[in-house]
Amino acid sequence: MIESLHGLFHFLSTAMSAALEPATYLYDPSKRVFWPYLLVGFAIAAFAIRWRSKGNWRKELYRSLLAPSLWLHPSSRLDFKLLVAKSLIRVLLFAPWLASAYAMSLWVVRVLHQSFGTAGYFPLSPASVAALYSIVLFLGSDCSRYILHRLCHELPLLWQFHQVHHSAEVMTPLTLYRSHPVENLLFTLRSILVTGV
Repeated sequence: MIESLHGLFHFLSTAMSAALEPATYLYDPSKRVFWPYLLVGFAIAAFAIRWRSKGNWRKELYRSLLAPSLWLHPSSRLDFKLLVAKSLIRVLLFAPWLASAYAMSLWVVRVLHQSFGTAGYFPLSPASVAALYSIVLFLGSDCSRYILHRLCHELPLLWQFHQVHHSAEVMTPLTLYRSHPVENLLFTLRSILVTGV
């Protein structure tokens, strides 16, 4: 009984943390909605509106960036709901499985090692190897991301998931996170595979 209650408490605690996680994005420099990024973006947009406006630029600024009709639009509310739901799905369903990302990378390395053998003497310095690895990883990651994104547009099955990304009626910074959880899983697996290789 006590173990069941402990398990339930752990589950509820994990779910609550996952649901609140998107709020931390404003303070995370690795997220595109980090508050200084938003502030700079707002300043650039305000400057552009002021520069191109022929009438009341303050009214245009309000209408374009601050109006409740934008932030409370059903499309904007859906972006927020998707953000929270994907956080819950990732933590409660995918996280235990994706915790093995390191193991999957090791498996890829082992298969390559068994297929091609042990690497011989490599005459490059550790710094050169690190630089070469970084360049190859960047190119491989970028290329694989492009290929998967293209497949999401061209294959009807993948398009069923990817079209969520293209369904926004209004754009806010949270629209960036509008994607289907299955698409997120595919891109995560792509990243694991590329890093492992």
